[in-house]
Amino acid sequence: MSEDTIILRPAFTPVILMAIIGAPFIVLGIWVGIDASRSGDWTLVTVVSAGGVFLLGSWLSLEIATVRIYLTQDELRLRRFWHTRWSVPRTNVLLEAGRVGDGGFLPGLKVYDVSKRRHIGEILNAQFRPADLERLCEAVQRS
Repeated sequence: MSEDTIILRPAFTPVILMAIIGAPFIVLGIWVGIDASRSGDWTLVTVVSAGGVFLLGSWLSLEIATVRIYLTQDELRLRRFWHTRWSVPRTNVLLEAGRVGDGGFLPGLKVYDVSKRRHIGEILNAQFRPADLERLCEAVQRS
């Protein structure tokens, strides 16, 4: 990555909060698995329940921890769970402050591709430090 690249990582507080929320599910999944092995109750329901609860806890803990936003010379890109979720050429990016999320009630940035006149993605404000989001908005406006 060049020195012009900006990488936004999630703020510490939301990562910790989601880890705290996910931890009981992880523990419960492990506990059900241990209990099943002790009792010999390896039914499909037990295995699926233990695995499902464990995966839910892992997903909750990692969803915010793995978010990265990259602003390079060429593009603005959001990655989550080590995969690119969306990408827009830097020259076509428009960031608009507003309400985002499924219900449209969380503060964030809507990302548009102006060449296609299309809504591409969203950046949730609560996941990042305000100073980082301001720096991102200023860098996008300069290009």
